[in-house]
Amino acid sequence: MVRWEQFRAIAARLGLSREKIEEVERGGVPTVVKVPINPIIGIRVRPDPDWTERLGDAWHGKLVNSRQEQAGAVPVADGRLHIGAPDAPENGITVHVMPGEYEVVLTIAHEGDEAEGDYEQKVSHVWAMLRGADGFSIEPLTDANREEVGVETSLMAISGVGVSERLAAEHVDGRVWALSQFLIGVMHRGDQAKHHWARVATADASGAMIAVSAALGRNDYPIYRIDDADGNIVGVLADFYYDNRPWDSSWDTNS
Repeated sequence: MVRWEQFRAIAARLGLSREKIEEVERGGVPTVVKVPINPIIGIRVRPDPDWTERLGDAWHGKLVNSRQEQAGAVPVADGRLHIGAPDAPENGITVHVMPGEYEVVLTIAHEGDEAEGDYEQKVSHVWAMLRGADGFSIEPLTDANREEVGVETSLMAISGVGVSERLAAEHVDGRVWALSQFLIGVMHRGDQAKHHWARVATADASGAMIAVSAALGRNDYPIYRIDDADGNIVGVLADFYYDNRPWDSSWDTNS
């Protein structure tokens, strides 16, 4: 089975016409597509999910086959929240938020069946919210040119500005490039969230970082801003585009 995003990438190589590709996409339902170069082979294709709808379901804790999990909090005393790769802070995003302590919540999505041996779970959404804030609206985070921004990393770190450099100096002899390996090592000690996230603090306890593994290989994730009723940024959201929707195998023999 492939999703539409994957289907579009391989359709031309399989000999499918543009008209056939458009016909499949217009259908809006799971479809079995016969491969022209070998009609015996059929590719099961299902639509990409509505990510906006999934975001709302995740926010309300209603996302199917998912649970929410607390990952801890990071202090942001000066109102500068940093999101990016832990070992390349210069490539991340700094969001000017309301000062305070930001609680990080993960949506853990799963698919498959343990009995069948194909069960897996991954982080689908990461929220960092100002403790005690309410009255929210969510919209894409944009830069000075009003272009939507995202983060390119497979290990996403959330912290105050400068925490990444301080942690690198304290834990890995000042080698910033090695901080991600240190955090991965922390994830694989004990049962902390089954290795999805790690929280580490600076020696003086004034700063902390929470790192979350996206683990899907996309490495390019949009960031959303969460505003209170007065328009102040009181949170951020990262969407990891993990599609864990259940599907009914009864359609896979239909053409």
